[in-house]
Amino acid sequence: GNHDHFSVSCYESMGFETVSKKPIILKERFMLSHAPRPDMLNNSDTFYIFGHIHSKPHHEGECEFATHGDNYQCVCVERQKYRPVKIVEFDEAQ
Repeated sequence: GNHDHFSVSCYESMGFETVSKKPIILKERFMLSHAPRPDMLNNSDTFYIFGHIHSKPHHEGECEFATHGDNYQCVCVERQKYRPVKIVEFDEAQ
């Protein structure tokens, strides 16, 4: 995230398997990214999963990014009722 300033080795020592400053492609069709990228929201080849925007208003017309769309999902904890979201939930929906 944008507040994570430790070294890659530090995060790996905490148990993270992968640390990347760039979006990650998972299972050849999911793109994981910290911050949303508007150019990906209408990309039909991938399902885009992002965070960063937290609890900013997400009603139509009030925020650039809704919580979900046909090919994307915001997984900020504030928008997921503070529960973890498993990738299998999106995998089964595709």
